[in-house]
Amino acid sequence: FGSEELFGLDENSEEEGGRSPHDMIREVSVQEAAEHAVRRGEPLSPSVTPALADAIRWFILATAARRYRSGEVRHSSMLVHTTMRVDPQLAYLQPIRQHLRELADQWERGQTGPWANQWAEEQARESPGRHGLESVSFEELSTVIPAVLDGARVVADNSRSTERLLYSDEPATVIAVGGNTLSRGLTLEGLVSSYFLRSSGTYDSLLQMGRWFGYRPGYADLPRIWTTVGLADDFRFLAEIEMGLRVEIERIRVEGATPRHLPVRIRAHPRMQITAKSKMQFAVPGEASYSGQRPQTTYFHHRSDDVARNRATAETLVRTARAHGASVDAQDGRVLLEGVPVEDVLAFVDEYRFHPDTDLRSDLLRRYIEGQVAHGALDVWNIAVITRRPPAESLDLGLDDPVNLITRSQLKSNPDPTTANIGTLMSRPDRVIDLLSSAESAELPDHELLDARSASGRALLLLYPIDKGSQPRPSAAHHREALDAVGHIVAAAFSFPRAVPDSEPVDMIQVDPVLLAAPDELPDPAEADEYVDEEGDHDEIDLGDG
Repeated sequence: FGSEELFGLDENSEEEGGRSPHDMIREVSVQEAAEHAVRRGEPLSPSVTPALADAIRWFILATAARRYRSGEVRHSSMLVHTTMRVDPQLAYLQPIRQHLRELADQWERGQTGPWANQWAEEQARESPGRHGLESVSFEELSTVIPAVLDGARVVADNSRSTERLLYSDEPATVIAVGGNTLSRGLTLEGLVSSYFLRSSGTYDSLLQMGRWFGYRPGYADLPRIWTTVGLADDFRFLAEIEMGLRVEIERIRVEGATPRHLPVRIRAHPRMQITAKSKMQFAVPGEASYSGQRPQTTYFHHRSDDVARNRATAETLVRTARAHGASVDAQDGRVLLEGVPVEDVLAFVDEYRFHPDTDLRSDLLRRYIEGQVAHGALDVWNIAVITRRPPAESLDLGLDDPVNLITRSQLKSNPDPTTANIGTLMSRPDRVIDLLSSAESAELPDHELLDARSASGRALLLLYPIDKGSQPRPSAAHHREALDAVGHIVAAAFSFPRAVPDSEPVDMIQVDPVLLAAPDELPDPAEADEYVDEEGDHDEIDLGDG
């Protein structure tokens, strides 16, 4: 799994026949997270709170399912990470061990209702069939659960613990409580359950803490993550960053350039730093490049005046483009305007209010487009209005007939009630909807879609009229909710060709030449004050005692 799949950025998730993102994130309430918060000078007496109890029971259930499917005992792990402080980590050992004993007693007494209910609910939310795996009934699990409970151990992995987590040839069934060693350097074998509450102020640290990314052969349906809405939203933002980086690196590869000439740009976040200040000494603020990019609006102030303003801006664009001679081609699922002057697009860019959390800004868009126009590119555009077949609500956007509205519900895991995050807007075929049929584009890899866009010599602006009352599909109701906007939203997306060669300034983002000339002379980031990790090396763990 990658961050796109886990945190809701799968393309086409709300189109007809589209797949929902994996439903593996479970919410820890703000109130419960506060119970695990470590405050300086105050003692911590941790307890097994409700969501932590669910995560522990799921660990036992998922481990049992893996054993039943394979017929083997293999490494199986759970991560508990609430703080980087060592003493509070050690304080969790006894409460969790006591809770495991209570679960074993509960099972022996035949009190299996909560177990059966959780298994049924989780199987419904993330189906094994989606991963090509066979379902396991609760009755089948019941034959394995007692052995899993008997073999489960709880350990702490930090600089003061006498037991350290190092997987040996003997399979371990272990709940690991820890800090930096677990959240960064160590692979957790067979990780199926994570209770994760620790935040970070930097991109790189937070991504390193995501131990749940990776391969899960034979148990791809079983990983679960218990975390807060805010942390899930931060990881979703980083998933967008990762997608953008992949596009940037692919652009460098295709164009045969080096990072010296086409340095990778990383989008900024209002609350997080990209990395520690000691590692940013050679970075400089830079302009955005949209070369080969496909940025889209996925965040909206859905209950503000921006909704009506953006709708009017889109209608003005369509009417103006038609008045300037753009041809109109209407087919099922889209209306295409071809030959739109760049001045009309720039007027739209200036007037449209992009949400600050999106990777689109009017000033950066204008500067990039004008820079390409100066090099003889992007002077003529295509515009696509994405619609759907009846029955559907419709909206007048200045065409001969009203256009049918599409559906885009919002993600539940959004901490800001003034903002709607729809997760994704543009489907894969939309990138080249003016060039290829959906069937043709489905057969091509991403770089060939970009090749087609670049060969056309035109950028594409896509308009998505979204129903204000958009409801999630039943299969997505666990992680999505109604859009509930004050009016119908017109979202925007762009599909840019590659930039004209040598058209972008080489100092757009650049490091000091000393970094390239004498890397051995640079200060060691590990010596900086911002990077402190007091946890030592790993010693082999003894799982003989509980």
